Amino acid sequence: LAPDLYNGEVATTIAEAKKLRSKMDRDAVRRQIAAAVDQLVASPEAGGKPIGLIGFSLGAFFAFGLLDKKPAGISALVAHYGLGGGKFVKTKAAILGHFAEDDDYVPVHEVPEFEEKLRLAGKRAAFHIYPGTRHWFCEPDRPEYDPQAAALAWERTLEFLEERLG
Repeated sequence: LAPDLYNGEVATTIAEAKKLRSKMDRDAVRRQIAAAVDQLVASPEAGGKPIGLIGFSLGAFFAFGLLDKKPAGISALVAHYGLGGGKFVKTKAAILGHFAEDDDYVPVHEVPEFEEKLRLAGKRAAFHIYPGTRHWFCEPDRPEYDPQAAALAWERTLEFLEERLG
């Protein structure tokens, strides 16, 4: 389930994406994502099984913010080049992160600091930094796309989700 956070609008450039982001009602987006989690948890397809979130960039930021708000509903989070706030007290979700070595939006020195914050909060977290990559390295429609790093990140994601969600 992928909620449309921009109500059908699509950005094809960084400038357009920044413009869309600047118009975003963050509280409405948080409610929309929380409602999507509720919908998925209640769906017959989920059948009461644990669910996971995958967030890219700003989506990862919002996913981190949701962990303590939906502690019973989310068992795993995979974050691609995005960090977020929270105390991470209530969540029992395991967290996997994929980060670029050279990122204008998430400085690489913040990654191990954030991973340590999660571990100190008693959370299971594993973060990977991909050498020679930039933000959006997993997205084939971006010039930053790195097929080898993206393939490794996807392999790690599938292994993590299989282990955590079955």
